[in-house]
Amino acid sequence: MSTAWILDGFVILSYFVIVISIGLYKGRGDRTMEAFAVGDRNIPWWAVLASILAAEISAATFLGAPGEGYALRNFTYAQLAIGTILARVIVSFVFIKPYYDYRVDLRISESALRDADEKWRIGSVRHHSRAGERDAALRRGGGARAGV
Repeated sequence: MSTAWILDGFVILSYFVIVISIGLYKGRGDRTMEAFAVGDRNIPWWAVLASILAAEISAATFLGAPGEGYALRNFTYAQLAIGTILARVIVSFVFIKPYYDYRVDLRISESALRDADEKWRIGSVRHHSRAGERDAALRRGGGARAGV
């Protein structure tokens, strides 16, 4: 095994140990599921924004953005990324901050949950059936858009 693999493994293992340790340390006082889910409503709005942004950013962003910038020879992707970050800061300040300030308590009815679940299942079935059609077209030798 090369040194690079050992170093990479150590970095990844260290990352997980640190993240789990922070989670266990910060969650040690939570006694209810609600306290855990909403952080006892003590999380500032900008931290919620950072969490949302971090969840949306994927490896494709870090791998695809430089390639797209190089291929297009412009800053289109950077403009989009900067614009979406600025928009999220504004939206989170306008919506998330008052949500915390007014201590909004969202309750979803059972019928709304059943409705959303049903719509998700229908959409999921439609998506997977179209993916199956696309795969079959590709196996027949058609283009990526063939049969869809």
